[in-house]
Amino acid sequence: MTSRHYRLRLHGLDSPSGTIRARELHEVLSALLATSERAVRVAALGESVSTDGKPGWLKASLDFVVTGISEGSTVLEIDAPCLGETALDQFTQQDFWIAAPQADDTALSIAAAALQEAGSPGISGERFDAGVLSAVLKIGKVLPRSASVELLPGAGATGGFHLDAATFDRLEERKNQLPPPRAFVVSGTLDRIEHSRRRFILVLPDSHRLAGRSHTEFLDLEQLRTLWGRKVTLEGMVHFKPNGTPRMIEARKLKPQEPGEEMFERMPGGLAVLAEPELFPQLRSKAPGDPMKLWNTWPGEESVEELLAALK
Repeated sequence: MTSRHYRLRLHGLDSPSGTIRARELHEVLSALLATSERAVRVAALGESVSTDGKPGWLKASLDFVVTGISEGSTVLEIDAPCLGETALDQFTQQDFWIAAPQADDTALSIAAAALQEAGSPGISGERFDAGVLSAVLKIGKVLPRSASVELLPGAGATGGFHLDAATFDRLEERKNQLPPPRAFVVSGTLDRIEHSRRRFILVLPDSHRLAGRSHTEFLDLEQLRTLWGRKVTLEGMVHFKPNGTPRMIEARKLKPQEPGEEMFERMPGGLAVLAEPELFPQLRSKAPGDPMKLWNTWPGEESVEELLAALK
């Protein structure tokens, strides 16, 4: 297995140089693994946390090996496998998410890129979400406030980061500013389907493309196959990028589009609707009342007109 070498340097520990308490070592490595796993999930699947378990390709990508501990403060020598060998198939069709990583990228370099993006103002936030930030913030919670952590790539490796108290404070603030997932009804054309991974693309009339995944518990995969190329209406949770644009929708219900559902042919908004109490803010100009009445009632026997009337 081809790998790349990294040095994880910890400064300011309250233990002698070249040593680290077992509890701190366990917590730091666990947080590093969790951060790497979640960043890779965002890159490959569009979301950092999943209830689907950990697939084999992801386990292989996270098979880090600690090859030594040395002085110079305290330095952990780490080898990480290359994604070109562990996860090549996951990144071959990147119309769904971000640009494909290079063959010699690792889960550590993907995590480093996510943290670099999280610390940069004015970016869309393709590579991280709240789950990634929650994982890395655990490092700051276990180490002394005076400590810092630095990832240094070795020969042929890419990606690195420096984390200290000020960095953790900024990341915590960034996490608190992220738009939470929200429920939406969206209509468009079911354009592209990757059946084996439950992924699809929904094309809206304004040519916007919304990436999606079908929820394993609520949505039958065969519905994707039978509705390919057709106009559909789906209900699900929309996950947003830090700048408020949609990252993906996790579809729970899907059906052919019916007359009157053209009103849902709009890209969901993020930051602009965070202060709104409505579940489906695009209905605000159509009908007053509590849109929560729609949730888990659609699709059913009711027409769109009947559902809207119920809100009055």
